[in-house]
This record gives sequence, C-alpha cells and structure tokens, in this order.
Amino acid sequence: MQSSCIDTLTVGEEKKQDGDYEEINQLLSIGQATPSPMPFDAVAKLDLFQCNLSVLPKSMSALLPNLSILFCMKNKFTELPAVIGECENLQMVSFKGNKLSSIHPDSLAPQMRWLILTDNSLTKLPSTIGRCTALQKLMLSGNKLKAIPNEIKLCRNLELVRLASNELSQPPMELLRLPNLSWVALSDNPFLRQHGHSIYDGLSKLMVLDDESLDDSNVGEVLGTGASGITHMKYHSGVQVAVKKYYGTMTSDGNPEEERRISLLASTLGCECL
Repeated sequence: MQSSCIDTLTVGEEKKQDGDYEEINQLLSIGQATPSPMPFDAVAKLDLFQCNLSVLPKSMSALLPNLSILFCMKNKFTELPAVIGECENLQMVSFKGNKLSSIHPDSLAPQMRWLILTDNSLTKLPSTIGRCTALQKLMLSGNKLKAIPNEIKLCRNLELVRLASNELSQPPMELLRLPNLSWVALSDNPFLRQHGHSIYDGLSKLMVLDDESLDDSNVGEVLGTGASGITHMKYHSGVQVAVKKYYGTMTSDGNPEEERRISLLASTLGCECL
C-alpha cells in the first residue's frame, strides 16, 4: 500500500475483506519495529471498530505522524493507552464500549479536542486531564466515576460534557463553573437519582413498544435524532404517538430508562410542548 494514496484506514465488523485485515495486521506488526520501515504518513483517520484489540503499537506516533482521528470502539482495551498521548496531531479519540477501567496519565495531550469514553468501567479521571486545554467535548456517560478532579477547571474550552449514568455523589462544581460550557448531562447519578422518585412512582410509565404493537410497520416520519436514538411518528391504537428507538442499552445520554423517567418528571410541569 502506498502511504501517499490513503487518508482514512477503516477496519471492522462490516469490512471483512482480506485486504482490510492485511492492512491492520501490517500496521500492528510494523508497530513492533523501531524505527518503523514504512509509516502510513498520509493517514489522518484510523477506524478500528470491533477488531478484538487490547493494545496499540508502541511506535504508533512514528507509524502515523499525521493521525488526527482515532476510533477504537467496541474492542477489549482495559486502559486508555499511553501511546496516544505521543501522537502530536491526534485531536479526536473514541474508545466507546470497551472495558476501560483506567486512563494512563500520559494518554491525555494538550491538543486533544474530543474525548469519547462512553460505556466503560472508569472509576476516576487522572489529574492530567488538566493538560487538555483544547478539549471541547468530553463524553463519559455509562462509567463508574465517583468524582471529577479539580484539574478539570483548566479545561476552559470545554463546551459539551456528558456524565450521565455514573456514580457522582456530588455535583462537579469546578466543571460547572467553566466559562464556555453550554451542555452538560448529569442524569442517573446518586446526587440526582434520589430526587423525583416519589413523583415518578405515582405516574403511569411511558410505554415500551415493539413493532408488532404499532398500527403501521412503516418507519414513519423522522421527528428528531440525537446522541441516544432516533424518534419517529407512529400510530398506536389509532392515536398518533412519538416513538423513540435507542441505539443501545447505554448511550451517550446514559441509561434510556433514566431518560424516560426525566421525560415523565418534565411532563408534570404542565408545559403544553411536552
């Protein structure tokens, strides 16, 4: 493969051609050589979706000197690798749906703008999160975080943070004081989870429907899309309803059951638009 002819390398469940596996096997095997005999110097995006990986090449920064986007979704990583912190141009990182229980302190670098670690088993963030002064989006829903380190206050460019479905016992005040923060998701954490249950228990639950219970099996008009799913217009027993289909049991917005609970609580406000 000529490095000058590629800017995106994708390997995963949906791309099983021999050439794809040959490329990633070559990439990983080359990673053991120092210096690398053939760096993929034109690769800007590397997608390693569901490749059964638990490690990355130690010489990855030499292999991929211009890498700016790394997607490693649904693999078997238990630690966010230190080597990604050596990739000087890496700005967008996703290890969603792995088995992460820790983040190597050296994996976090100043130029990182997006960090997506949804649906893992992280219990804490390292203090080196404060290095990420360019960070704009931080996706951590569906972990086991008990607190956010004070160093988060150094991430002054943060605009969007998702922390739903964690184990936060207190609101992350240093985070909430950040000057550019415009969106934060905190539902399904202990400090919020206790509120509203008495109201919720007295309400009829939002119905969970399967396709057979709907009047029409057609997809229906799309009413909206978001990080957690897509909402269509449907009919149920002759009544027009909005049906949301979730992307999984844990999404960027956290636990779908908690989202339904919040919708019920919001409906008690009497707002006609809800």
